Order: sequence, then structure tokens, then C-alpha cells
Amino acid sequence: MKANTIILSAALVISASLHAWRIGRDQDVAYVRSRDVVHGYFGMKEAMAIYEEAAQVEQLQIDSMRSALESAVAEYAQMDQRDRSRRSALEERIARQRNALDRMQRGSNESMGMEESELIKGVLAQVNEHTREFAKERGYRIVLGTTDDGSLMYGEEGLDVTEELIEYMNEAHGGKL
Repeated sequence: MKANTIILSAALVISASLHAWRIGRDQDVAYVRSRDVVHGYFGMKEAMAIYEEAAQVEQLQIDSMRSALESAVAEYAQMDQRDRSRRSALEERIARQRNALDRMQRGSNESMGMEESELIKGVLAQVNEHTREFAKERGYRIVLGTTDDGSLMYGEEGLDVTEELIEYMNEAHGGKL
């Protein structure tokens, strides 16, 4: 009877120790919802505002060029058919304006794509650095990121530190947009 009590007590102690160890181990692993982290970060919001402002400037230039082309086309439509030399000159001007507009649109698309890529690259570098700092401060050995591709198929809610990380990053960012 005494041996059974000792064995039972030992089993309970071992079980409790393993459970406590498991809980302690779980606390050094966390995950975040990557998309929410990036989109909740003020740095990303700033980057998108910079991008939108540059895109508006580009669009204004394109719209201005398009308006000049449309004016030339309207003028051409109202011209006297008998004034061949003026019509010919205007046709050449319209062709040059169309080519210039096409070049500007292609160039704008290319430059805006590169600008967006650079802005996002910078934001992701900041997110990665803040995540490292956050993990070290909180004692996480691993912080996993979920994606729509299923890199993390399941995680208990208690392991989700997304909101904490967003708050941490935004405080480190200065708490402003």
C-alpha cells in the first residue's frame, strides 16, 4: 500500500512537472496574423499615403496630357475639310501627343510599380526588425507568421500575439500616422 502511494505520488509529481514544462515551453512560441500586422502598422499606412500622393501627381500629369490630346482631336473634328495643310499639321501633332501620352503612361506604371515595391520592402524590413525586438523583449524563441497560403494551419488563441505586436510596433513608430 505504501509503495502504491509512493508510485502514485511520483506519477502525479512527474505529470505535473511535465504539464508545467509543456506550458512553459508553449509560452516561448507565438504566432501573428502577418497580413494584419503589416496592414495595422502605422509605417505601412504612411508608405501607402506616400504612394497615393505620388500616384495622384502622376495621374494629374497624365490627365493634363490626355486633355490636351482630346482638345486637339476636337479641334481636328471641327476643321474645314478643305484646309489640308492645317489638317495635316494637326494630324501630326495628334500623333505626337498620342505617342507621348502612351510613353508617359508606360513610364508612370513602371515608376509607380518600382516605388511601391521599394516602399513595401522598407516597411517589411521595419516589421521584421520590430518583430525581432518584440520577441526578445517578451521572451519568445519563435514567432510564426500566418499567411493565406497556410503556413500555420492552427494555433491556439492564447498563442496569437498579433494585436500586441501591432501595438508594440506602432508605439516604437511613435504612435502617429
